[in-house]
Amino acid sequence: MRALIIVLVISLTIASPLLANDPIYVDDDALPDANQDGTMENPFDTIQKGIDAAKDGETVVVLSGTYLETIDFMGKSIKVTGFEPNLPADEILPYPVIDGNGKGPVVNFSNGEDQDTELSGFTITQGVFDMGSAILCIGSSPMISNCLIVGNRTSDPNFGAAVYCMDSNSIIENCTITDNDGAILGASIYLVDCSVVISNTIIWGNAPEQVMVESGNDPVVVYCDVQGAWAGEGNIDKDPLFADAGFWVDPDDPNLIPIEPTDPDAIWVGGDYHLMSTQGRWDPILLSWVKDDLISPCVDAGDPNSDFSNEPEPNGKRINSGAYGGTNQASLSVLIEAPAGQYDLTISSYNGGSVTNPGEGEFTYDSNTVVAVEATPDDDFYFLKWAGTAVDAGKVENPLSASTSVIVDANYTLIADFAFFNHTITISSTAGGSVTNPGEGAFTYGGNLTIYIQATADDCYHFVKWTGSAVSGKPVDASDPSTSIVVDGDYNLVANFAINMYELTTNSTWGGCVIVPGEETKEYECGTVVNLVAMPYWGYHFVCWEGPVANPYCPWTTVTVTEDTEVTAVFACNWPWWGPPFGPPDGVDAD
Repeated sequence: MRALIIVLVISLTIASPLLANDPIYVDDDALPDANQDGTMENPFDTIQKGIDAAKDGETVVVLSGTYLETIDFMGKSIKVTGFEPNLPADEILPYPVIDGNGKGPVVNFSNGEDQDTELSGFTITQGVFDMGSAILCIGSSPMISNCLIVGNRTSDPNFGAAVYCMDSNSIIENCTITDNDGAILGASIYLVDCSVVISNTIIWGNAPEQVMVESGNDPVVVYCDVQGAWAGEGNIDKDPLFADAGFWVDPDDPNLIPIEPTDPDAIWVGGDYHLMSTQGRWDPILLSWVKDDLISPCVDAGDPNSDFSNEPEPNGKRINSGAYGGTNQASLSVLIEAPAGQYDLTISSYNGGSVTNPGEGEFTYDSNTVVAVEATPDDDFYFLKWAGTAVDAGKVENPLSASTSVIVDANYTLIADFAFFNHTITISSTAGGSVTNPGEGAFTYGGNLTIYIQATADDCYHFVKWTGSAVSGKPVDASDPSTSIVVDGDYNLVANFAINMYELTTNSTWGGCVIVPGEETKEYECGTVVNLVAMPYWGYHFVCWEGPVANPYCPWTTVTVTEDTEVTAVFACNWPWWGPPFGPPDGVDAD
């Protein structure tokens, strides 16, 4: 049995989804051949590209999706997060998945990263490596929060770990580390000479051990659910009651019967690791809140001093343990009744406006009070709807009206939702090319968005200009095929192309002439096939064509005009030289 330590109660805050200005964006739907620069309009398509581009102090925002890669922080003090900035509180997106695809470590901190280096809001899975199949941390001390670390296994049949730390002072907060395999002698978390702090975290269902310390200090573990128990303030040892745990299967088995992860054919089938709740939990398949017959002991089991404000109500005024604790996906708490006779109405707004009457904040009213509310949009926004538990309970007179009323007969939330004015730009092209970015058709954008446009000419054509209502009065260079436009209204935009014109010069040496098309310089459209016929004079014969003709040794041939071209018919004197129409010299026998 490991030595027990006296644990200090350490209050840690969840990695905030409020990010610095101008983050670097990553989206797995980004086109690989696009002009990727990490902006929202042109995001990188891999997380590693975002890390490579980031400088110390910057934030890399990874949009929801699956990223088949392994990543290395390369010693940078940066934040890499799956939490999108300014996302409405009621819009729930799956955590981005970093899928090691049978390689590992999935995440590598081995270049002196400090606690200004953060990783938050991801599912880390399918890593295969000996020590650190999911996360390898050597001589580094990053902050890891709100991560689901699941379905990783060792490549060594005897020994391994999902999270391996050596010489590290890392902080692991609000994570779920479960269903990882460490072979015969390993563990989900393996520590060597570390001073690691773990809080609000679920460590459950890993094989064969949950936490192992080879040398150095035991980790400080507080307000965690650890299978097999671990000494520390607020720790429990109870089944966390996941909604639907994943499992390992043989992909060739049509019945998908679970097998051991040590089976070389085993692959991981992901599950749902939201916590069960009788009050409600988020179902990522149904995209709605559902209720269970049981409630997880990890609901309201986190550090009482941790920030719970991003959890939906009712939240018990205390953060949940696990990867979704402190987020808008946190499972709901058992409803706490408000004092009889008075109830709270908590009013807020999303980006794009504010509630101007009665204002924003928490207001207390006598039961059944009818409260007038009014929402005012900012410039370029319009009021969309009211949201919150007051709407869900049917207490708002008209949820689609910016000026309405709400009956307060219980504790409710009321949120004003706004949206950008949407504008449509219809993009097309003439013959001879196309608009390759953003493409052709009707595109809808919100609120004065600047978009990049690119016209690409076909072979034998060139770009002429942009035309359409989007050009008139707009800051668009009509002659530049690669430019941008501010979409602040409904517009059309046309890329105009024209076929290339080239000169063909036909001439000849002495002894004949070009009779088709004649000896001239004439302009033709690119790709035009021109017939050529050369005729020798009497006493001469055709030798060849000089120039890019189809058959240089035939007096009748063709030339395809794809650039300025010159062709010359070459003639030579017959032998004997007195050939027709001249007779032989005196005294010479013609035979």
